[in-house]
Amino acid sequence: MDPHGPNLASEIDIGPQGSDTTTPLPTPAGHAGLRVRVRPEYLPARSDPHQPMHVFAYHVTLDYEASVDAPRVQVVDRHWRIIDASGGEDTVDGEGVVGLQPILVPGERFEYASYCPLRSRWGTMEGHYGVVTLDEHDRPTARHEAAIGRFYLVSS
Repeated sequence: MDPHGPNLASEIDIGPQGSDTTTPLPTPAGHAGLRVRVRPEYLPARSDPHQPMHVFAYHVTLDYEASVDAPRVQVVDRHWRIIDASGGEDTVDGEGVVGLQPILVPGERFEYASYCPLRSRWGTMEGHYGVVTLDEHDRPTARHEAAIGRFYLVSS
């Protein structure tokens, strides 16, 4: 086994508008990072350009790339910055992701999908996840912000 965790990069195709960002997480065990990959997708069947309303799905993959003796981590909250084509900006803050606060062990992956409606034909999203490292009793020991790199929402 790779002492720095699995190399899962080849398994996810983020496409030309997606993002791939790794945030280092300092741990006593050495190397650790949370890799966040996002693949956006336009949903024409759920969109109505005459409203105007354009709906985009985004598929997120979180990989906890860490040595086997690194502590577990938990995604506790999220912050999104959404900008539409006219420069309008929205922020979204909330607990966890899709109603969960997943705990990841070194080498583990968590995936989910969500969506974002826009009034314009394109826009961007970016933000961060609030992540805590956990002790052996699942108590938080440190908080980090894991970056979600900017990705593009583009209708066809």
